[in-house]
Amino acid sequence: MSFDFEGEVVMASLPDSSPIYAIVGRIASRWGKLEWEVDRLSWLLAGLRRDEPGACMTAQILGIHNKLRALISLARLNEAPQSIIDDLNKFSNEAIPITMKRNRAVHDSWWMGAKTKKVGQLRLTADKRLDYRWKEITEEEMIGIESDVKKLAQKFFKIDMAIHIFWKQRKRVRRKASPKRPA
Repeated sequence: MSFDFEGEVVMASLPDSSPIYAIVGRIASRWGKLEWEVDRLSWLLAGLRRDEPGACMTAQILGIHNKLRALISLARLNEAPQSIIDDLNKFSNEAIPITMKRNRAVHDSWWMGAKTKKVGQLRLTADKRLDYRWKEITEEEMIGIESDVKKLAQKFFKIDMAIHIFWKQRKRVRRKASPKRPA
């Protein structure tokens, strides 16, 4: 199957052996791990002792921005330091353009030009403005998106560590402050 789109005759799909598919897979997998890390912190700050109840809840929260909103709310509820709240908000804002790139890389269909053999996507999105076009995308561009996702995950790791430190200190303070129960 092929079609003509803005002067480029586009073939149905890339060969299964295309290296683009491996990059798309790594982007999707790294993103899934990042979302899981966000979920795990929500379970911690919600005071859940087991992962399974938290997984039942956070599995219903779609998208990293909604997951981050919940995490930020839980951090505030637990009186996390303002520096952690600020870092989470900054991270959430930094994630927006990377999320958009990730979504396009993973969710738009991959095609190859019949004449040129150039690899690209049929873009189809409408975030306040229609974007419906053939877009050539190089392997280097995809590797750049993969790198952006990796860097974003590394930034989140630092926040994750700060929240775990806060949580351990908070638990120690609460243990010391709670009255001893009679035997």
